This record gives sequence, C-alpha cells and structure tokens, in this order.
Amino acid sequence: MEKMKNPKISHKKPLIWPILQLIFGFEWDETKDHNGFCWAFGNTIYAKHYMQKEIIVHEMVHLFQQRYSKIYGTWHLLKYTFDKKFRIETEILAFREQYKYTRRTFGRKIAETAKPELARRLALYGIKDPEKIVNNW
Repeated sequence: MEKMKNPKISHKKPLIWPILQLIFGFEWDETKDHNGFCWAFGNTIYAKHYMQKEIIVHEMVHLFQQRYSKIYGTWHLLKYTFDKKFRIETEILAFREQYKYTRRTFGRKIAETAKPELARRLALYGIKDPEKIVNNW
C-alpha cells in the first residue's frame, strides 16, 4: 500500500449523515461494535469518539481508496453500498492494513491476539470464513 496522507478527523456528523443512516442504519452513539460511529469520506474521518491509532489506519485505507476526494468518495459509497464483492474487498484490505500496523507497532504476539476480533468484525460484512483470511496475514 502506498504512503497515505494524514487524515482530517472530525467529531461532527458528516453532511452525508442522513444517507448513511438510511442505507446502513447507523446510529451516531452506537457503541456495540464501533466504539461509536466512524466513517471515512473524501479526506476526512468522522468519529464521535476517540479512535485508537489502528482504527485510524483502517479508516485511512478507505480515504486512500477514495483518492482523498469527495467525488471519488461518493462513487466509492455507491459502489460499496450496491456491490457486495467490492465492499468485502475494501474491508479485507483495510483490516489487513490495521493488522499490519498492530504488528509493526506492538509486535507479532499482540497482533496475533487481535486476529479473532478482526475475524469477528470481518464476519459483520458477510465475509465467509473470516478466520481463514486473517490467519493468512
């Protein structure tokens, strides 16, 4: 993955919030799986709460995929919404980069302990056999 730019981080709802809520049913205060809402769009990561660095890395992958542009971000959102294969590919790449960051920063042993949680989160996207995917990283 190429070097990614430092993101802007906003703790306000994105302007496209009503669309995200309609499509995905997100709640701004959701805490079950997201430590609060988090979304990358254009050149900004939107999150109500503090994010761990590995989550920021994950979201930075999505900004990179969107070419740091709201125009490409809009295209990305549409494709992400309607093309399950595209959504799965983008999430696998983002979670893999998140894992790689964790391994570089904290070492192999700690990164290995993160794999079950990464697999659980991949499963939320309808990914079949997520354990097999993360165990190949």
